Amino acid sequence: MLTPDYSLWNEALTEAFFGVDHTGETVYLAVDDDELEAIAREHGIETDDPGRSLAHAVRGELGHGGQRFAPFIRRLHRWRAEVEIPPQVALLSLFVLAASRMDAEPEKGLHANDYYSRLNPLLGLEPSAGMPDGFDQMERLWRDLGSWLDEDLEGTRGRSAIHTHPHFTYIGYPLSQCALRARDRHRLPDFFRSVGLEPGDELSDERLLVHLRVWAQRPSCGLSNGGRASVL
Repeated sequence: MLTPDYSLWNEALTEAFFGVDHTGETVYLAVDDDELEAIAREHGIETDDPGRSLAHAVRGELGHGGQRFAPFIRRLHRWRAEVEIPPQVALLSLFVLAASRMDAEPEKGLHANDYYSRLNPLLGLEPSAGMPDGFDQMERLWRDLGSWLDEDLEGTRGRSAIHTHPHFTYIGYPLSQCALRARDRHRLPDFFRSVGLEPGDELSDERLLVHLRVWAQRPSCGLSNGGRASVL
C-alpha cells in the first residue's frame, strides 16, 4: 500500500502531466524544480522544497540494496486491478527531476552529462555510487506507463512521448522527457515574437529549428544552460 505522501505526489503529478485535458496531445513527464513548485502549490502540498519532498516520498516506497525498486516491479502485475493510475508516476518523475538538473557544476566536480550524480542523492545514495542496483529494470516501468496512455486509455489523457536513446538506454527514458525545462518553455513566446511568428503560421520543422538555434545563441534569449545545450 502506498504511503499518503507518495500517493499525494503520484496523483498530483499524474493530473498535471496526464490530465483529462490532454486528450490526443503528445504528453511528456516534463518534471523540473519549477514545475514541482507549481504542482505543489496547486495541489496543496505543503513544503518549502518540493524536490526534497518528492524524494522523501519516493524513498518511503523503496526496498533495500539490490531490491530497491522491487516494490514497483511487483506492482506492475497487479496495479490495474487495484487503482486507476500507475503507481510509478512519482518515481519516474524523480528520475526526470534528476535529468533536469544536469547542468555542469565545476565547483562540485559535476559534468553536464553526469546523470547518476544527480539521481543518487535523491535516492539517499552517495553521488559517486554509479548506476543504482535495479535501475536497468526501470524501462519496464516506463513501457508500462506508455501502455497505460496509448493502449489502456487510447490517448484520452495524451499520447506517450516515452522513448530511449540508442546508446544511453537506461537514462534515455528520463532524458527524453525533459528536453526543455519550465523556465525555458516560458521563454518560447519571446522566440516566436523575435522571428515574427503568429499562431497558425506554417513553418517546416527544419526551418523552425534553424531559427530556434540562431535565437538560442543570443545572450539575451534567457534560456538556461541546459535548455541552450538541448537546442544547439
